Amino acid sequence: MSEAPRNLQITGVTSRGFNISWDKPGEIYSEENYGYVLQIKDDQDKCVKEIIYRCSNCSGQFLISELNGLCSSGIQPEIGKTKQELEGQLTYPASLNPDIAYTVTVTAINDAGRGYPASDTERTKEEAPQKPDNVMMEDVMAKSVKVTWNIADPRPGKTTYKITLDAQEQADDKVIVVEGFENRSCTFSNLEEFWSYQVTVNASTAIGSNISDVKEIKTLPAAPGNVLSFRPINAPSDNYRKLKIVWKAPELLERNSIITNYSFRHNTTGVFQTEMLNQETDFTHEYSVMVDVVPEEYYSFEVFAINEQNENGSVSYLNKQAVAGVPKNIENTTQIKVIPKEKVKDVQQTQFTVTFVQEFFEQSENGQIRATGLVACVESKCSTSNIEDLSDFNNMDTWKEASKGTYRVTDESWLEVIKAKSAGPNARRKRDVTNLEYTVGSENCASVNTDEYCNGPLHPDTRYMLFAVACTNGGCLISQPYGPFITLAVPDEDNNLMIIGIVVAVGVVVLIGAVVGFILLRRRKSGPGKMKPVSESDDEDFTTIDPAVAKIQRKRPILLNEIEEYVNKMHKDSNLLFSAEYEDLKTLSPKHACEAADREENRMRNRYINIIPFDHTRVKLSTNGEDDSSDYINANYLPGYSSPREYIGCQGPIPGTIDDFWRMTWEQNVSVVVMLTLCKEGQKIKCEQYWPDEVGEPKQYGDVIVEITSYSNIRTYDYRMFKITNGSTTRVVKHFHFLSWLDFQANVHHDIILDFIEHVRQHVQPPDTSGPMIIHCSAGVGRTGTYIALDHLMQFINEHDFDVNIDIFDLVLKLRENRQHMVQTEQQYVFIHDCVKEIMDRKRRQMENIYENQAFLEKLNAAQDENIYQNEQSLYENVSQAKSEQNTEL
Repeated sequence: MSEAPRNLQITGVTSRGFNISWDKPGEIYSEENYGYVLQIKDDQDKCVKEIIYRCSNCSGQFLISELNGLCSSGIQPEIGKTKQELEGQLTYPASLNPDIAYTVTVTAINDAGRGYPASDTERTKEEAPQKPDNVMMEDVMAKSVKVTWNIADPRPGKTTYKITLDAQEQADDKVIVVEGFENRSCTFSNLEEFWSYQVTVNASTAIGSNISDVKEIKTLPAAPGNVLSFRPINAPSDNYRKLKIVWKAPELLERNSIITNYSFRHNTTGVFQTEMLNQETDFTHEYSVMVDVVPEEYYSFEVFAINEQNENGSVSYLNKQAVAGVPKNIENTTQIKVIPKEKVKDVQQTQFTVTFVQEFFEQSENGQIRATGLVACVESKCSTSNIEDLSDFNNMDTWKEASKGTYRVTDESWLEVIKAKSAGPNARRKRDVTNLEYTVGSENCASVNTDEYCNGPLHPDTRYMLFAVACTNGGCLISQPYGPFITLAVPDEDNNLMIIGIVVAVGVVVLIGAVVGFILLRRRKSGPGKMKPVSESDDEDFTTIDPAVAKIQRKRPILLNEIEEYVNKMHKDSNLLFSAEYEDLKTLSPKHACEAADREENRMRNRYINIIPFDHTRVKLSTNGEDDSSDYINANYLPGYSSPREYIGCQGPIPGTIDDFWRMTWEQNVSVVVMLTLCKEGQKIKCEQYWPDEVGEPKQYGDVIVEITSYSNIRTYDYRMFKITNGSTTRVVKHFHFLSWLDFQANVHHDIILDFIEHVRQHVQPPDTSGPMIIHCSAGVGRTGTYIALDHLMQFINEHDFDVNIDIFDLVLKLRENRQHMVQTEQQYVFIHDCVKEIMDRKRRQMENIYENQAFLEKLNAAQDENIYQNEQSLYENVSQAKSEQNTEL
């Protein structure tokens, strides 16, 4: 057998081949019959080329069939070379494919057959792919499509396909990357329905790329999505019997087809009925339907789009309570006088009787009448501001508070009492039933509480004006001023001594009754549980015109070390002292302006008409140049332990304020939200769900996109992590939802609520402290105020010793300075005290454990020191004994 050829080399490597060269073996063992076999195999050990070299002028010849190890094809090209050529260097230019490792083997042939081989391996280079062609779309659906393509061989190397669906207008582009030259298809999903895309396939290797021609595709239509801006608008001209419902076409990405009309359903007639509206060509058009409503009744509205395939779109729902308006003024419609001056009779020194028109107080066309009555005003004090204050009818001064000023004459039941009397056996003719009489100043109010309305005696020889007032939840109608009505002067002594005696006697009786009543009242309101102010200066920041109110102490400090005894004392006699203290709290609670909440356009944004934010602390939303009402939300800043704006207390969102809630969360940089109400308690909606239903399914509220990234239930509360996005900015909001606290109640066990507050506080760490926490229940005052007070007190107690004072009364009063009705019930006020007692018990137990652990460590250290000493002593004795024995041996 021949030796292996010498100097086998592979040179000139390209993507499509290389050159092979070799020299004659050192010993071929034949001079007249020899040649070569050149084999090229790919990296799959498959023969791609095999060349037989023969000597064309040698005397001997070899047979190919007798050679072993040849390729199985049996067809090999032969190349003739002269003996002289075979003696020199031979070369072969191999034409191959890109990016393949080829093994080249050369053997010499003699009479003994194939000799020893010479081998080498080399990989051809990559090249840029050919241009993809024949791009096709298959299985086109509303949200998916399959894309296929072809590309010419050979494989140019490690090939990657990038298939792009370039969306038109607002939709997102879609891209899929496919690896491998042999793969020629992919399927897109989650496409926009009825949407145009431009499809391209880009093939690439490390050397370069080539892109296909652009193909157009449009996905199939589907049912439309929800309409935009589905909302109610109060009818113009203060017509509270009409309600306008408006909406706009779904946003461009949600139309999903060609919309032809809209279906609008409502139950304003008691049953659901449907109206159809044709689609306008202008998609910015606002659709509107005017419906008949009854103020304060609840109505349901539904609307959805319908496409040309007659598919119904997603239904948008709206529940709306028709707003109430100020009662209709019959003075302006029937040209009558509510209290005709000529009907005044029985004028005395302390009273007079008027006739009034009953219908003025019963005009329920704009809403149910909630309060009615008469207001008296000494003529000299009937200023414009006094008259404007009549709009807050249920919080007017009483006869005792008036001090010859403006006051409410009638109580809540006055009209029903008069109507009952007028309907007796001596009632007037039917045509006169609407004219009723009322005597102003007819009652003795000496024994009546200060905060109760009473028709007290008038001042003699005084000019009075009267106003009639009728109120709905939408506001109060104030009549024109009537009067002046002049009471009689006290007769001269010479004219009627008997009258003087009677008047004096009556006055003495009234005075004695008033004094006795006042003493009893003050004794009841200032029982033994009252605490004296810390100092006179503590009350300097609280002033009032009423001397009785000014005497109510504002500061009521409690030494922490004595909290248990104090709370136990307050609980005695069925919480009598707590009741008295809570009454003082209500009396001292401020009444600040609420003008923004009382605007007509903002009333519908309040869950309850009597729970509205003070102007001076309300949270204002940014307006971006819009109308002033767009800055309104029922929320106030509230002070905390660490900051004067540590919290935002707000009502639970209603359907029309969910977007505003998230706008406030974003603008105020809120990262912690505490929710203290269920969405539905019993049969009543307490708060609208303002977050998405499922984890990982984002939902848009106005400009803010909200997504639940995690959810867990931790015994008594749900914990959610929200990712909120506005534009290109994303933040994290932690949501704590307490599940077992009923409205107006304090039905939670102390340990449960304190554990919850402590868990929330552990999450309020930087950067969560850069903005306020939102705390809300349903109205945002009762449970909200209780939570904030406890969170404040827990922080204070945990950071102070037992020898400092706390003032729960003053703390709640400060909360009410910022938002009315905070800590809404006496039960919640008592609950705060009981929880503070529990916080102190916890702290004591914690301190005892610390002391016990310290004592244990001291004993342990002492024992360790003793053992060390004993070990050292033993060691010293052992060493001494060893030395003694050693000396003995010496």
